[in-house]
Amino acid sequence: MKIAVGNNTFIESDTRQFIVKKYTGAIDKEGNEISTSLGYYNTLGRVIKGLVKTKLLESEATTIKELLETLNRIEKEIDDLIKV
Repeated sequence: MKIAVGNNTFIESDTRQFIVKKYTGAIDKEGNEISTSLGYYNTLGRVIKGLVKTKLLESEATTIKELLETLNRIEKEIDDLIKV
């Protein structure tokens, strides 16, 4: 499984867990895309919470109002992904 969730970020899985990865766009010597694992989760609900947390931590907000606006934007992006 490999599901795009925006900006080179994907939800992937192995036989035991979900993995959120961010791809750099670079290719290694074997021809594989290079990625960074952002988190490992055992439920889809935790994946969603992890994505929200990651995006909030990347925020450049300087006030609570800006942070809440960022959270609302993130929630809308997730809703839009679900509706597709």
